[in-house]
Amino acid sequence: MSPFTDLLVFDAHFHVHAASGLRELAGVIREAGLAGMALMSLSACGAGREAQNLLVLSAKRASPEGFWAFPGLVYPPPRLRDGLDLAAQARQLVAAGADGVKMIEGKPNTQKALGLPLNDPVYDGFYGFLAAEQVPLLMHVGDPATFWDADACPDWARRKNNFWGDGTYASLEDLYGQVDDVLDRFGGLQVTLPHFYFLSDDRPRAESLLARYPNVRLDLTPGSEMYVNFSRDPAGWRAFFERYADRILFGTDNRAPLDGAAAHAATQVARQRRFFETAEPFETEWGTLHGLGLSRETLRKLYSENFLGWVGARPRPVDVPAAEEYRRTLLENLRRWDAPQSSLDAVRGVPVGP
Repeated sequence: MSPFTDLLVFDAHFHVHAASGLRELAGVIREAGLAGMALMSLSACGAGREAQNLLVLSAKRASPEGFWAFPGLVYPPPRLRDGLDLAAQARQLVAAGADGVKMIEGKPNTQKALGLPLNDPVYDGFYGFLAAEQVPLLMHVGDPATFWDADACPDWARRKNNFWGDGTYASLEDLYGQVDDVLDRFGGLQVTLPHFYFLSDDRPRAESLLARYPNVRLDLTPGSEMYVNFSRDPAGWRAFFERYADRILFGTDNRAPLDGAAAHAATQVARQRRFFETAEPFETEWGTLHGLGLSRETLRKLYSENFLGWVGARPRPVDVPAAEEYRRTLLENLRRWDAPQSSLDAVRGVPVGP
Protein backbone atom coordinates (compact mmCIF):
# COMPACT_ATOMS: atom_id res chain seq x y z
CA MET A 1 0.00 0.00 0.00
CA SER A 2 1.19 3.49 -0.77
CA PRO A 3 2.61 5.41 2.20
CA PHE A 4 0.99 8.53 0.69
CA THR A 5 -2.65 7.47 0.68
CA ASP A 6 -3.65 10.88 2.03
CA LEU A 7 -2.51 12.68 -1.15
CA LEU A 8 -5.14 13.63 -3.71
CA VAL A 9 -4.40 12.32 -7.21
CA PHE A 10 -5.80 13.82 -10.42
CA ASP A 11 -5.38 12.18 -13.81
CA ALA A 12 -4.46 14.95 -16.26
CA HIS A 13 -4.94 12.79 -19.38
CA PHE A 14 -7.86 10.39 -19.86
CA HIS A 15 -9.89 9.57 -23.01
CA VAL A 16 -13.58 8.80 -23.57
CA HIS A 17 -13.94 7.16 -26.97
CA ALA A 18 -17.67 6.39 -27.08
CA ALA A 19 -20.89 7.11 -25.22
CA SER A 20 -20.78 3.69 -23.52
CA GLY A 21 -17.59 4.81 -21.80
CA LEU A 22 -19.44 7.47 -19.84
CA ARG A 23 -20.91 4.77 -17.60
CA GLU A 24 -17.42 3.52 -16.70
CA LEU A 25 -15.97 6.81 -15.46
CA ALA A 26 -17.33 6.64 -11.90
CA GLY A 27 -15.85 3.17 -11.48
CA VAL A 28 -12.49 4.32 -12.82
CA ILE A 29 -12.42 7.21 -10.36
CA ARG A 30 -13.35 4.94 -7.46
CA GLU A 31 -11.14 1.94 -8.23
CA ALA A 32 -8.06 3.99 -9.15
CA GLY A 33 -8.42 6.24 -6.12
CA LEU A 34 -8.58 9.43 -8.19
CA ALA A 35 -9.94 12.78 -7.10
CA GLY A 36 -10.78 13.76 -10.69
CA MET A 37 -9.57 13.71 -14.27
CA ALA A 38 -9.22 15.75 -17.43
CA LEU A 39 -11.10 14.13 -20.32
CA MET A 40 -9.40 14.49 -23.70
CA SER A 41 -11.08 14.40 -27.11
CA LEU A 42 -9.49 13.08 -30.28
CA SER A 43 -11.88 14.97 -32.56
CA ALA A 44 -9.13 16.03 -34.99
CA CYS A 45 -8.72 12.40 -36.05
CA GLY A 46 -12.15 12.50 -37.71
CA ALA A 47 -13.69 9.15 -38.68
CA GLY A 48 -16.60 9.60 -36.29
CA ARG A 49 -14.53 10.95 -33.43
CA GLU A 50 -16.09 14.40 -33.78
CA ALA A 51 -18.68 13.33 -31.20
CA GLN A 52 -15.97 13.10 -28.53
CA ASN A 53 -16.18 16.87 -28.04
CA LEU A 54 -19.74 16.44 -26.83
CA LEU A 55 -18.84 13.32 -24.85
CA VAL A 56 -16.35 15.15 -22.64
CA LEU A 57 -18.90 17.91 -22.01
CA SER A 58 -21.59 15.34 -21.26
CA ALA A 59 -19.38 13.57 -18.72
CA LYS A 60 -18.66 16.83 -16.96
CA ARG A 61 -22.29 17.85 -16.79
CA ALA A 62 -23.21 14.47 -15.29
CA SER A 63 -20.52 14.80 -12.60
CA PRO A 64 -19.51 18.47 -12.47
CA GLU A 65 -17.06 18.16 -9.57
CA GLY A 66 -14.83 15.41 -10.93
CA PHE A 67 -14.23 16.06 -14.61
CA TRP A 68 -12.56 18.75 -16.68
CA ALA A 69 -13.37 18.74 -20.43
CA PHE A 70 -10.77 19.15 -23.19
CA PRO A 71 -12.49 19.00 -26.60
CA GLY A 72 -10.54 19.49 -29.81
CA LEU A 73 -10.75 21.05 -33.23
CA VAL A 74 -12.66 19.58 -36.18
CA TYR A 75 -11.43 19.97 -39.74
CA PRO A 76 -13.11 20.04 -43.16
CA PRO A 77 -11.51 18.32 -46.13
CA PRO A 78 -8.65 20.35 -47.64
CA ARG A 79 -10.78 21.46 -50.59
CA LEU A 80 -13.19 23.22 -48.20
CA ARG A 81 -10.71 24.98 -45.93
CA ASP A 82 -10.94 28.48 -47.36
CA GLY A 83 -11.76 30.80 -44.50
CA LEU A 84 -11.26 28.11 -41.84
CA ASP A 85 -11.62 29.86 -38.46
CA LEU A 86 -10.17 27.66 -35.72
CA ALA A 87 -10.34 30.46 -33.17
CA ALA A 88 -14.11 30.57 -33.66
CA GLN A 89 -14.28 26.85 -32.89
CA ALA A 90 -12.29 27.36 -29.71
CA ARG A 91 -14.48 30.28 -28.62
CA GLN A 92 -17.61 28.20 -29.13
CA LEU A 93 -16.19 25.26 -27.19
CA VAL A 94 -15.13 27.46 -24.27
CA ALA A 95 -18.56 29.11 -24.26
CA ALA A 96 -20.09 25.63 -24.01
CA GLY A 97 -18.00 24.86 -20.93
CA ALA A 98 -14.67 23.51 -22.14
CA ASP A 99 -11.87 23.83 -19.56
CA GLY A 100 -9.13 23.51 -22.19
CA VAL A 101 -8.37 22.19 -25.66
CA LYS A 102 -6.66 18.95 -26.70
CA MET A 103 -4.53 18.83 -29.85
CA ILE A 104 -3.49 15.52 -31.40
CA GLU A 105 -2.36 17.41 -34.51
CA GLY A 106 1.31 16.93 -33.62
CA LYS A 107 1.12 13.15 -33.95
CA PRO A 108 2.84 12.26 -37.23
CA ASN A 109 -0.03 10.42 -38.90
CA THR A 110 -2.62 13.03 -37.88
CA GLN A 111 -0.44 15.86 -39.15
CA LYS A 112 0.16 14.04 -42.42
CA ALA A 113 -3.59 13.49 -42.87
CA LEU A 114 -4.40 17.14 -42.13
CA GLY A 115 -1.52 18.57 -44.13
CA LEU A 116 -1.03 21.33 -41.57
CA PRO A 117 2.11 21.86 -39.47
CA LEU A 118 1.49 23.12 -35.95
CA ASN A 119 2.89 26.53 -36.85
CA ASP A 120 0.78 27.00 -39.97
CA PRO A 121 -0.74 30.52 -40.08
CA VAL A 122 -4.23 28.98 -39.94
CA TYR A 123 -3.57 28.34 -36.21
CA ASP A 124 -2.45 31.87 -35.33
CA GLY A 125 -5.88 33.14 -34.30
CA PHE A 126 -6.51 29.96 -32.34
CA TYR A 127 -3.26 30.20 -30.38
CA GLY A 128 -3.81 33.92 -29.87
CA PHE A 129 -7.24 33.27 -28.37
CA LEU A 130 -5.95 30.55 -26.02
CA ALA A 131 -3.05 32.75 -24.87
CA ALA A 132 -5.21 35.83 -24.33
CA GLU A 133 -7.89 33.92 -22.39
CA GLN A 134 -5.38 31.63 -20.63
CA VAL A 135 -7.19 28.53 -21.85
CA PRO A 136 -5.13 25.40 -21.07
CA LEU A 137 -3.80 23.45 -24.06
CA LEU A 138 -2.68 19.83 -24.08
CA MET A 139 -0.63 19.40 -27.26
CA HIS A 140 0.51 15.94 -28.34
CA VAL A 141 3.73 16.29 -30.32
CA GLY A 142 5.75 13.43 -31.78
CA ASP A 143 6.21 9.87 -30.64
CA PRO A 144 9.21 7.88 -29.36
CA ALA A 145 12.27 8.50 -31.56
CA THR A 146 12.50 4.76 -32.30
CA PHE A 147 9.26 5.01 -34.35
CA TRP A 148 11.30 6.75 -37.08
CA ASP A 149 14.13 4.17 -36.97
CA ALA A 150 13.66 1.17 -39.26
CA ASP A 151 15.97 -0.96 -37.12
CA ALA A 152 14.74 0.10 -33.68
CA CYS A 153 10.98 0.53 -34.21
CA PRO A 154 9.22 -1.96 -31.90
CA ASP A 155 7.26 -4.75 -33.55
CA TRP A 156 4.09 -3.75 -31.73
CA ALA A 157 4.39 -0.20 -33.12
CA ARG A 158 4.75 -1.54 -36.64
CA ARG A 159 1.69 -3.73 -36.15
CA LYS A 160 -0.25 -0.58 -35.23
CA ASN A 161 1.13 1.20 -38.33
CA ASN A 162 3.15 3.55 -36.14
CA PHE A 163 6.38 3.50 -38.12
CA TRP A 164 7.11 7.04 -39.32
CA GLY A 165 10.47 6.58 -41.02
CA ASP A 166 9.43 6.09 -44.65
CA GLY A 167 10.02 9.73 -45.57
CA THR A 168 6.35 10.73 -45.85
CA TYR A 169 5.95 11.95 -42.25
CA ALA A 170 7.41 14.95 -40.48
CA SER A 171 10.54 14.04 -38.53
CA LEU A 172 10.64 14.38 -34.77
CA GLU A 173 13.00 17.35 -35.12
CA ASP A 174 10.61 18.97 -37.60
CA LEU A 175 7.78 18.62 -35.09
CA TYR A 176 9.89 20.05 -32.26
CA GLY A 177 10.82 22.96 -34.53
CA GLN A 178 7.15 23.69 -35.19
CA VAL A 179 6.46 23.81 -31.46
CA ASP A 180 9.45 26.07 -30.77
CA ASP A 181 8.09 28.51 -33.35
CA VAL A 182 4.63 28.47 -31.77
CA LEU A 183 6.00 28.97 -28.25
CA ASP A 184 8.34 31.74 -29.36
CA ARG A 185 5.44 33.63 -30.94
CA PHE A 186 2.74 32.86 -28.35
CA GLY A 187 4.59 32.99 -25.05
CA GLY A 188 1.40 33.21 -23.03
CA LEU A 189 0.16 29.75 -24.00
CA GLN A 190 -0.46 27.51 -21.00
CA VAL A 191 0.78 24.32 -22.66
CA THR A 192 1.19 20.82 -21.33
CA LEU A 193 3.18 18.47 -23.56
CA PRO A 194 2.10 14.89 -22.84
CA HIS A 195 4.20 11.75 -22.67
CA PHE A 196 7.04 13.88 -21.27
CA TYR A 197 7.44 15.28 -24.81
CA PHE A 198 9.23 11.99 -25.58
CA LEU A 199 12.34 13.31 -23.84
CA SER A 200 12.71 10.63 -21.17
CA ASP A 201 16.02 9.67 -22.78
CA ASP A 202 17.32 13.24 -23.02
CA ARG A 203 17.35 15.02 -19.66
CA PRO A 204 19.47 17.98 -20.84
CA ARG A 205 16.95 18.76 -23.56
CA ALA A 206 14.04 18.45 -21.12
CA GLU A 207 15.83 20.88 -18.80
CA SER A 208 16.48 23.29 -21.67
CA LEU A 209 12.83 23.18 -22.72
CA LEU A 210 11.52 24.02 -19.26
CA ALA A 211 14.13 26.71 -18.74
CA ARG A 212 13.35 28.37 -22.09
CA TYR A 213 9.54 28.27 -21.84
CA PRO A 214 8.24 29.02 -18.33
CA ASN A 215 4.60 28.33 -19.27
CA VAL A 216 5.30 24.80 -20.53
CA ARG A 217 4.48 21.72 -18.46
CA LEU A 218 5.11 18.02 -19.08
CA ASP A 219 2.79 15.15 -18.26
CA LEU A 220 3.70 11.61 -17.24
CA THR A 221 1.31 9.59 -19.42
CA PRO A 222 3.43 6.52 -20.02
CA GLY A 223 4.69 5.15 -23.26
CA SER A 224 6.51 1.85 -23.08
CA GLU A 225 9.83 3.69 -23.15
CA MET A 226 9.33 6.42 -20.56
CA TYR A 227 9.64 4.64 -17.23
CA VAL A 228 12.35 2.34 -18.59
CA ASN A 229 14.39 5.40 -19.53
CA PHE A 230 13.82 7.03 -16.15
CA SER A 231 14.95 3.80 -14.48
CA ARG A 232 18.33 3.90 -16.20
CA ASP A 233 19.36 6.87 -14.05
CA PRO A 234 17.03 7.13 -11.05
CA ALA A 235 19.29 9.49 -9.12
CA GLY A 236 19.58 11.92 -12.03
CA TRP A 237 15.87 11.87 -12.76
CA ARG A 238 15.01 12.17 -9.06
CA ALA A 239 16.99 15.40 -8.98
CA PHE A 240 15.22 16.60 -12.14
CA PHE A 241 11.78 15.92 -10.68
CA GLU A 242 12.62 17.65 -7.44
CA ARG A 243 14.00 20.67 -9.30
CA TYR A 244 11.07 21.00 -11.71
CA ALA A 245 8.40 19.73 -9.33
CA ASP A 246 5.99 22.53 -10.25
CA ARG A 247 6.12 21.80 -14.01
CA ILE A 248 5.10 18.12 -14.18
CA LEU A 249 1.61 16.56 -14.08
CA PHE A 250 0.50 13.01 -13.33
CA GLY A 251 -1.51 11.34 -16.11
CA THR A 252 -2.31 7.88 -17.45
CA ASP A 253 -3.68 8.07 -21.03
CA ASN A 254 -6.27 5.50 -19.94
CA ARG A 255 -9.54 5.27 -21.81
CA ALA A 256 -13.16 4.19 -21.73
CA PRO A 257 -14.92 2.17 -22.94
CA LEU A 258 -12.48 -0.65 -22.24
CA ASP A 259 -13.07 -4.14 -20.94
CA GLY A 260 -12.25 -3.91 -17.26
CA ALA A 261 -11.57 -0.17 -17.52
CA ALA A 262 -11.74 0.41 -13.77
CA ALA A 263 -9.43 -2.49 -12.91
CA HIS A 264 -7.01 -1.52 -15.67
CA ALA A 265 -6.89 2.08 -14.46
CA ALA A 266 -6.38 0.98 -10.86
CA THR A 267 -3.46 -1.27 -11.84
CA GLN A 268 -1.80 1.41 -13.94
CA VAL A 269 -2.21 4.16 -11.36
CA ALA A 270 -0.83 1.89 -8.64
CA ARG A 271 2.20 1.01 -10.79
CA GLN A 272 2.93 4.63 -11.62
CA ARG A 273 2.56 5.67 -8.00
CA ARG A 274 4.89 2.90 -6.88
CA PHE A 275 7.48 4.19 -9.33
CA PHE A 276 7.34 7.74 -7.99
CA GLU A 277 6.85 6.96 -4.32
CA THR A 278 9.38 4.19 -3.67
CA ALA A 279 13.10 3.94 -4.42
CA GLU A 280 13.16 0.25 -5.21
CA PRO A 281 13.31 -2.02 -8.27
CA PHE A 282 10.18 -3.91 -9.27
CA GLU A 283 9.05 -6.03 -12.21
CA THR A 284 6.53 -4.97 -14.86
CA GLU A 285 5.65 -6.01 -18.40
CA TRP A 286 8.00 -3.20 -19.45
CA GLY A 287 10.86 -4.92 -17.64
CA THR A 288 12.51 -4.00 -14.34
CA LEU A 289 11.75 -0.47 -13.21
CA HIS A 290 13.59 1.40 -10.48
CA GLY A 291 11.48 3.84 -8.50
CA LEU A 292 12.47 7.45 -7.92
CA GLY A 293 11.37 7.80 -4.29
CA LEU A 294 10.24 11.42 -4.62
CA SER A 295 9.57 13.65 -1.65
CA ARG A 296 6.07 14.20 -0.30
CA GLU A 297 6.11 17.82 -1.42
CA THR A 298 7.06 16.89 -4.99
CA LEU A 299 4.43 14.15 -5.09
CA ARG A 300 1.78 16.58 -3.90
CA LYS A 301 2.66 18.92 -6.78
CA LEU A 302 2.73 16.13 -9.40
CA TYR A 303 -0.50 14.54 -8.24
CA SER A 304 -2.72 17.54 -7.59
CA GLU A 305 -1.31 21.03 -7.16
CA ASN A 306 0.09 21.42 -10.68
CA PHE A 307 -3.06 20.03 -12.24
CA LEU A 308 -5.36 22.39 -10.35
CA GLY A 309 -3.03 25.30 -11.07
CA TRP A 310 -3.30 24.50 -14.78
CA VAL A 311 -7.01 23.76 -15.21
CA GLY A 312 -8.51 25.68 -12.28
CA ALA A 313 -9.66 24.57 -8.86
CA ARG A 314 -13.14 23.69 -10.13
CA PRO A 315 -14.37 22.64 -13.58
CA ARG A 316 -16.22 25.32 -15.53
CA PRO A 317 -19.97 24.68 -15.67
CA VAL A 318 -21.44 23.31 -18.88
CA ASP A 319 -23.68 25.84 -20.62
CA VAL A 320 -26.31 23.53 -22.10
CA PRO A 321 -27.77 26.02 -24.63
CA ALA A 322 -24.25 26.85 -25.84
CA ALA A 323 -23.39 23.14 -26.03
CA GLU A 324 -26.51 22.48 -28.09
CA GLU A 325 -25.60 25.41 -30.35
CA TYR A 326 -22.17 23.83 -30.80
CA ARG A 327 -23.89 20.55 -31.72
CA ARG A 328 -26.05 22.32 -34.33
CA THR A 329 -22.99 24.05 -35.81
CA LEU A 330 -21.03 20.80 -35.88
CA LEU A 331 -23.87 18.91 -37.58
CA GLU A 332 -24.27 21.66 -40.14
CA ASN A 333 -20.56 21.55 -40.92
CA LEU A 334 -20.42 17.77 -41.11
CA ARG A 335 -23.31 17.73 -43.57
CA ARG A 336 -21.62 20.42 -45.65
CA TRP A 337 -18.38 18.43 -45.58
CA ASP A 338 -20.16 15.25 -46.76
CA ALA A 339 -19.30 13.40 -43.55
CA PRO A 340 -20.64 9.83 -43.28
CA GLN A 341 -24.02 9.26 -41.69
CA SER A 342 -22.34 7.43 -38.82
CA SER A 343 -20.58 10.66 -37.79
CA LEU A 344 -23.85 12.58 -37.84
CA ASP A 345 -25.59 9.88 -35.80
CA ALA A 346 -22.77 9.81 -33.24
CA VAL A 347 -22.95 13.59 -32.76
CA ARG A 348 -26.75 13.49 -32.41
CA GLY A 349 -26.60 10.64 -29.92
CA VAL A 350 -24.59 12.27 -27.13
CA PRO A 351 -26.77 13.53 -24.25
CA VAL A 352 -25.67 16.96 -23.03
CA GLY A 353 -28.89 18.60 -21.83
CA PRO A 354 -31.46 17.39 -19.31
